[in-house]
Amino acid sequence: LNNSVYFSFYDLGKASYFETVKGKEIDWKDADIVIANIHADFFSPVFFKDSIAVQTTVAEIGNKSMRVLQQIINTQTKEIKAECSTIMVGFDVKLSTAKEISENWRKSGEEKKICCIMIRLHFIRSCRQCRVSGPDCSIMGRRSLHARPVWHLWQGHFCGV
Repeated sequence: LNNSVYFSFYDLGKASYFETVKGKEIDWKDADIVIANIHADFFSPVFFKDSIAVQTTVAEIGNKSMRVLQQIINTQTKEIKAECSTIMVGFDVKLSTAKEISENWRKSGEEKKICCIMIRLHFIRSCRQCRVSGPDCSIMGRRSLHARPVWHLWQGHFCGV
């Protein structure tokens, strides 16, 4: 996988973590917290047939920021494939300035849980225009020249202290 895809996995991990800890779905349009910095280390590649998990926890929480730590691991070998440290800050959308982290976010950051989402990658061929998987395209009636590789993601999660 291209390293840029890892950040989508990290986003899924953060969303799953906060939704699990808060016990409800988060409306990200109204969220008063934003990402200020991301530092990622890539140790070894993830391949399309790998079963991986994203482990997420809040390591530190201050007045205006919190640090979220994440790891992508191979679930079969337990090898750490990549690590990420994200600084999230309280943000006032109307004033466009940093602010203290709201009590709502503070509580979720103080839970000190480790949440893990499992991700299985599958490599399929799909027609870009008709979205049909497999060798037949309804537009072309045969293997299409506009087919491209895509992957699908299945996720489940669990948390622990």
